[in-house]
Amino acid sequence: MTYRIVFKALQINASNANAAVVIGDARVAGWDGSIKYNAGQGAVYGHHNLNLASLNLNLDTDRWLDSPIVDADCKATWRLSL
Repeated sequence: MTYRIVFKALQINASNANAAVVIGDARVAGWDGSIKYNAGQGAVYGHHNLNLASLNLNLDTDRWLDSPIVDADCKATWRLSL
């Protein structure tokens, strides 16, 4: 039995790493998420914020050493459509 769903609008306010908006027929399997994130200054939230004469310095001299990612795993995916 087939169902029909009609959207008037689809609004995505924020997406994150490894996020998906999937509508319809999709095969989504075997996802991996590998990330390294450095920030000299984090996010500033709120109203009427004032940041004067700031200096943010982020020295990451070992960027090749602290997050070695070897993703050699095999993920078997299969699908049966009737």
